[in-house]
Amino acid sequence: MAFAGVSTITSFFSYFQNLGSMSDVPEVPLPEEVKNALTSISQFIAAIQRWIPVLPNFDVRAQLVIVSLFIPVLLNLLLVWAIFSTKTFFLQIIDVGACGTLTYFLADSIMHKKWPTLNLIIIGGTGFIILARLIYFFIWDKRPKQSKVKDLSSSICQHYMYEIQKRYEKCEDEEASKNMNNRNQHTSYNDEGIITLDEVNQMIKEFSKVAEIAPKKSGKVKIISHIIAAIVFFIGCLIFAKVIPIPGIEVLDRTTMIALASVCGVFCGFCLLFFYFDLTKFGQELLMKIKKLIKRYGLRLMMLILDMLYVPILQLFVKNLVPNEYACPYGQYLDITKPSVSSTILNYFIANEFVCSNCTIIEEECSYHCGENYLLRIQSSLNLEYIKDGFLVVGPILAYVFLFIIIGVPAMWLSLVFRNSQILLNVCVWGESNEKKWKGIVTRMKTTGIFFFQNYKYQSITWCIVLFSSKFLVVLITAMSNTISKYIMFLLPVFYGILFGYHCFSRPYLYAFNNFLDGFLYFVSFGFSVIVIASMLGAVIPANIMYPLSIVIICIPFLSIILLGIYRARAQKNIQKDPTIVDKKMKRKEKHYDSFEYDMSHSNDSFEEFDRDYDEDEYYSDYKSNHRKPRNSNDSSSKRGRNQQMKQENDGNITEEDDWTNYEKMKGKYGPVQKKKNNQQPTINENIECANQNTDEQQNEPVINSKNDDYSDDYSEYDYWSEMSDGEFDINEEIPDDLAYDINYKNISSIHDLIKILSDEEKSRKYFIQMKKNARGKGTFGNRFKGKYDPDIDFGKVTHKFKLDTLNIQNPYLKFTVNKLKMSSDVTKMYALVDTVIDGATIEVLFTTLRFLCMFGSAAFGWYLGSLFYRYNDVEYPTC
Repeated sequence: MAFAGVSTITSFFSYFQNLGSMSDVPEVPLPEEVKNALTSISQFIAAIQRWIPVLPNFDVRAQLVIVSLFIPVLLNLLLVWAIFSTKTFFLQIIDVGACGTLTYFLADSIMHKKWPTLNLIIIGGTGFIILARLIYFFIWDKRPKQSKVKDLSSSICQHYMYEIQKRYEKCEDEEASKNMNNRNQHTSYNDEGIITLDEVNQMIKEFSKVAEIAPKKSGKVKIISHIIAAIVFFIGCLIFAKVIPIPGIEVLDRTTMIALASVCGVFCGFCLLFFYFDLTKFGQELLMKIKKLIKRYGLRLMMLILDMLYVPILQLFVKNLVPNEYACPYGQYLDITKPSVSSTILNYFIANEFVCSNCTIIEEECSYHCGENYLLRIQSSLNLEYIKDGFLVVGPILAYVFLFIIIGVPAMWLSLVFRNSQILLNVCVWGESNEKKWKGIVTRMKTTGIFFFQNYKYQSITWCIVLFSSKFLVVLITAMSNTISKYIMFLLPVFYGILFGYHCFSRPYLYAFNNFLDGFLYFVSFGFSVIVIASMLGAVIPANIMYPLSIVIICIPFLSIILLGIYRARAQKNIQKDPTIVDKKMKRKEKHYDSFEYDMSHSNDSFEEFDRDYDEDEYYSDYKSNHRKPRNSNDSSSKRGRNQQMKQENDGNITEEDDWTNYEKMKGKYGPVQKKKNNQQPTINENIECANQNTDEQQNEPVINSKNDDYSDDYSEYDYWSEMSDGEFDINEEIPDDLAYDINYKNISSIHDLIKILSDEEKSRKYFIQMKKNARGKGTFGNRFKGKYDPDIDFGKVTHKFKLDTLNIQNPYLKFTVNKLKMSSDVTKMYALVDTVIDGATIEVLFTTLRFLCMFGSAAFGWYLGSLFYRYNDVEYPTC
């Protein structure tokens, strides 16, 4: 089930990341192994460097760039390449490259206080490209409006709930006829108001450029670009394999050459594979399925990675931001040594080594550095000056992290939560209450767009944003206690106590297991924060207590997975009974009905095969009685066609499967088939002529007169299963007893509609009670209000013009009969289409946010490189 995955994983990561933040306090008496394990989750870059000594020791600025910029930008480019068109992918690369190039040359000119002509040309050109792209995005590239979200979800429901709408209207007309002295009212059910699937598809295209329900034909530009890319990678593979000699390529070692040649070969193969997909219909369909998987699981993985990176980014943000006044003792100076590794480019990003050395040279400059002069430096890396090496170099990166990560990511989640939840609230779903409807729809939906709130109650969907933001508060409190005052740490148990109390009071999850798990983790975090405060105040906790306590803190959450398996098995048995879900038994019935109907039209022997699993007498009689429906003038010709088809089958006119297929196509397109003399097959022209005549008699074959006989005993006249497969239905058909289900619209309505229904029901109930009080003792008028309130009768006394959001239904309590199998099929298709729409809408929001994130991040990175190169090359550290 859904609750087993996302919520459990995010809860575990949040728990261990918060413990890692608290473990960063020096006074915490945890064993060294446990402390390293906890801090490695929130500071995984430093942990990777410890685990892999071959990796260079990046300074705190480079670590922040890698975690907050490189990983999100790389994930975004992979997502764009896999989902969007080639044009969008290259435009994204141009945007990122232009922003980075602009700020790099701008920083280089400002730092050196020189403005060469080349720098001015590059700055002007890249600035023009960025301005043109922004104008195109905000003016010409029209985005879908938020108001279309509700309209689109309602249109999808109207398309798939069409049969329910018509059956409701028929039942409503029958009720009206009874109230009019049983007058015969002829009702015409037409298809003028139905929203076709083509119209829904067009609305989806206008709403989202990503969501698609049919494969798109590849354009010429995309095909040509794949050919060119394959040729380029193939040439690169030959160059790095030294098949094509290039001067200067010998500087690379053999291992690097083999690696580059392999990468070029792999990309060349991918380009040729996509070129094949572009040219064939099979490839286009397969590519659409691959994109669908990437949209769902790739997007889910990306959102999960952003959630996991949030705390490490916050940790590095605080490390780069916190200053400290530092100076070597008098008579010593800060001796900074630049690193030296095999790759020259890495020297700019590796942490400098520093030590306080004794002064041996007496000069004016050295006297200044040896005189115990305090400078503001970065606390986590004292060799870096806070202003010159920190703020001027990494300042734009800090601004980017604060705006787009710390604030931007929770704001994006909040936007997605409200946007996608509004779609779900307007989708029809089975349930007697809002809670059951919400649980039913989030359980059946498979879209990534409900990734963070699918396990919460619909009143608590914003709880995921609260938990996401709580990580920032834990990191902030811990950092302030280490730099400003240790007494700030007292806020941490208060915060966890409030969080634990509110969680126990509200129980925001749909499932009891998740409520128990999160409550337990908050309680453990509260206890751990108390231990941290006690250690900071000087309390000594014996090691024989801390070791078992550490094991409990780490291992007990994993033991809850066993409880999860037990609870999951029990939860499977307590699934809500939903008539829109067809169980295995009903599916077997569908197959037997389908095969029985088809085989009866071919051979009478097939009934014996059908009888193997079902009692012959029972199903034979039920099949005749349940499938008979009244004749009328509108469908008599089609019924005679089915009857005639059965007679022809028995006469041996249609015996081969190919003839049967052609006959079905001809029958569906041109009406009933006329039987010719001498056992000849009818021609298409004769069939068209027969269909236009619409006679009551057919040549050489007696038929039942629809005016005199109400029913026909021939099984072949009922062709419901072929009608269902074609998406059609007859409003006058008699539904089989084992498939019939009585419902009212209140049970199948959307959550928004149910809120309106319950609100109007409450108003009607109050109206009824007030009228009953006023009518006491008033004779006949008072007798009307002696009974109890019945919403089926008294509904709508206050709101005379009751209008729902999804379907045009005036009385949601009116019961009507539907075919359970047909309804479940339509509802399943409807949810699948809504999944596609929500995936597309989520990707649109995520792509737009990440586009600006990458552009601003690239601009910050360009400034970082320009100023970093200046500080490294032009600043000499003194040697005294």
